Amino acid sequence: MHSGDNKNDIIVIEMDDGSHAEPHIDAEQLRELAFIHCSVADMADIIGCSVDVLKKHYSDAINRARAEGRADLRRRQYAMAMVNPVMSVWLGKQLLGQRDRTDVRVGNPDGSAFNAQPGAVPVTLEAAEQSYLELVHAPASEPDTVN
Repeated sequence: MHSGDNKNDIIVIEMDDGSHAEPHIDAEQLRELAFIHCSVADMADIIGCSVDVLKKHYSDAINRARAEGRADLRRRQYAMAMVNPVMSVWLGKQLLGQRDRTDVRVGNPDGSAFNAQPGAVPVTLEAAEQSYLELVHAPASEPDTVN
């Protein structure tokens, strides 16, 4: 058996057949790294093992710690939203589907109002008819040909 000088070193147990038993790592360190959403590659580098070892033996623990991290962040955001209106609005948009609403009011030629989509251009009925007639009665153009 090999053990490093650091409490975070991996302990690898070599079996009689030359294979290795499941590596033992500092579970609390792994949980802390997963809790703050370190990548598996970063966790492996910090702990001193391979990505494959973490994926094979510790994926459930990593997923559980990441879920705890998300829940903790959500709790902190909710607490922040109680004193910070910007955070409150942001959470409403993210979690409740709320959005900013922009109404555009445009008047009809007779003075009555109607709602238009952003970017819509008001046109009189006469202007629309004129554009239609110009389009319909325009001479047909020759298709482009290549010699």
